[in-house]
Amino acid sequence: MVKVKIPIVSQEDLDFFIASIPKNVDHYLNNDKGWAVSFLEDNGRKVRGYMEVEAVDLIYTSRNEQNENDANNAIALHKALSGKFDNAEMSAGAFWTFYALHHLEYLNRRSGLAKYKDKSAVEGEEDINSTSKAVNRIRTKYCVKWDPSMKELGDCLLPILYRVADLTYDPGREDPYELTRLAFKNSDIKLRITQTLAFFSKSVVVGILTYVYERNKAGYSVGSAEAQAICAHINAVSGNLRIDTMTSDEVYDLIVKFKEWYDKQK
Repeated sequence: MVKVKIPIVSQEDLDFFIASIPKNVDHYLNNDKGWAVSFLEDNGRKVRGYMEVEAVDLIYTSRNEQNENDANNAIALHKALSGKFDNAEMSAGAFWTFYALHHLEYLNRRSGLAKYKDKSAVEGEEDINSTSKAVNRIRTKYCVKWDPSMKELGDCLLPILYRVADLTYDPGREDPYELTRLAFKNSDIKLRITQTLAFFSKSVVVGILTYVYERNKAGYSVGSAEAQAICAHINAVSGNLRIDTMTSDEVYDLIVKFKEWYDKQK
């Protein structure tokens, strides 16, 4: 398993680093020590040491006991890309989220669905949606500069984490990331939701997770067979019911009606 070194610094130095990022990053990109460490040392700050972690644990693992970490990392990335990242929530294991702070200018739509021409695109970049472009920039320009092992993670996992958090973020709730945590809590639900994210609108995902949330509160579990059937049902009817224009409540009602029919087939 690939190990990644994460620098350990004081909170004071971390605050200094954060405040200085926009002006100084590009100057340090090609330094072998890593741009963050070089910048701190050049300004008389000390790196206290390094913490070695498994590279895969920084972002994602399929092991059930890591579901909470999946959710926390997805939430941290979503906050960073939305300009809402709280420094107090920073942890060594989520250090990579700093990279996201440099890419707000590439997010012309927070949903990440708008396609546009980017005259500043680097060689090899295609015309892709704004969130994918931001994720690519994080991966290729910063993660790989920090440590080549980060490329494997950025290739397939950053987009999934961001998409889950973006689709499940609900500002109307006391905890706007309540459904995000739920999406990662159950491995079966997580698998089904993430496998079909590309086809679901935000209202659909919120509807599915609200349904699961209510079932869990009532003491029932939603297993993989039911989750798979719900997803298949949503895909089958989406063309006729114009799901992209439905509210979360309408989607929720649709799922409940489907569940009633599904239970009768057993």
